[in-house]
Formats: sequence, C-alpha cells, structure tokens
Amino acid sequence: MVTIIIMTEGGGERGLPSKGLAIKMRQSFKSFISKAKIDQGDFKIVRCGSRDQAFNDFMKNFQNRTSDTVPLLLVDSEDPMPSDTNPWDFVHKRDGWKRPDNARDEHLHFMTQCMESWFLADLDALEKYFGNGFRKNCLPKTSSIEDALKTDIIDSINQAAQNTAKRCYDKGEHSFAILAMLDPFKVQEKSPWACRLFKLLDDILIHKKLNKSIRNCSEPVYSKADIEYP
Repeated sequence: MVTIIIMTEGGGERGLPSKGLAIKMRQSFKSFISKAKIDQGDFKIVRCGSRDQAFNDFMKNFQNRTSDTVPLLLVDSEDPMPSDTNPWDFVHKRDGWKRPDNARDEHLHFMTQCMESWFLADLDALEKYFGNGFRKNCLPKTSSIEDALKTDIIDSINQAAQNTAKRCYDKGEHSFAILAMLDPFKVQEKSPWACRLFKLLDDILIHKKLNKSIRNCSEPVYSKADIEYP
C-alpha cells in the first residue's frame, strides 16, 4: 500500500503553536480532502510550521523516502506564478529552494497564493461560519480566485467579518475550522492548483491501475521542467 505524506505549512514556527492547533489543522485538511472523495486512510498530513520548515521537512522525507511512500510539499505560492514558469523554478527564484534530485513537478503543490484563496470558492461556507452580519460584498471580485492577492484576501475577510460576532478573521483560530467546512468540489472548480492536487491523489490512491483521474476540473497551465527523470 502506498502512503502519501503531505507536508504543509501552517501554525507558525514549530514549538509556538499549541498541540491542539496542530491537531485541528491535520483534522481539517483530512476532512477537506476526504470530502473530495479521496480515501483518507492512505495519506497523512504533517504540520511543519513555517513555509521554510515545510520545505526542509519535505527535503528530509524525500531523501529518505521508501518505495511505498510519496512525499508531497503543499505551501502558499505567496505571489502569482506566471504560466511560463515551472513550479520548482518559481520557488527557487523566490525562496532559494533547490529542487531535490529526482523530484518531479508533481511533488510540489500550491494552495494558490494563500489557503484563504480557497475560501473565496465557497462563499456559502464562509458566510455560514461567520454568521449574521457577514458582508460578502467586501470580498475581492476577481474572475479567478487565484488572481486575488494574499493581502487583499486577508484584509477583505477581516472587513467582511467586522459586523459579525467574531468581529475579525483570526488565522490561527478560524482558518482550519473554515477549511473543514469548504466544499472541495467548489474549490477544485475555481482553483486549478487544488484540482491538480486532487487529481494526483486520485491517480496514486484511487485509480492505481488506470493511473488517470476522471475528476472534472482544469489543472493550471505552467511550463514543464526541462529535465529528464530516471
């Protein structure tokens, strides 16, 4: 049996977040992914803290991987990624991260510019979470949720929540609870990067023989790596 290990950023520097927050993060991601009709028994979520820590943990897991494990790195892109850029080239130029030997494009995934981008795909869940007084008209009006800038998204959710009982958006307290409420099929429809992640999980965990996802959504367009893999 193949086990997918998804290393993701979240919760700040290791050691600072509470154990409860770490548990909530893993549970929320598992809930979100399992609702996308993916067998959650064959993957695990690893909270790595900061973005750089997530990459470092991925590097260690990738170098020590076995034939029955598939390590994946899931982080915010932080900035828009041009379609003529390869994901690994993008993080190398932006963050100085070097692609591990033999790593493929499929080992790196983005939650678009930030995880909150996914919230814009399911406004019903967002409104339900914040309750009465939530002003959806404050949220970014873009043709693609992946075009919305990170700062604009966070600021607009804060503004939209001002008249609710929660008064604001608290990333540590609210983000994972909202994630667990999202409809992943709405997210994959509006987020090509989420679609790409789900299709890969399909190919590895569900359609093992066909190795071809039948999920009905569109993946992002980007430049393929100019490299030959063994």
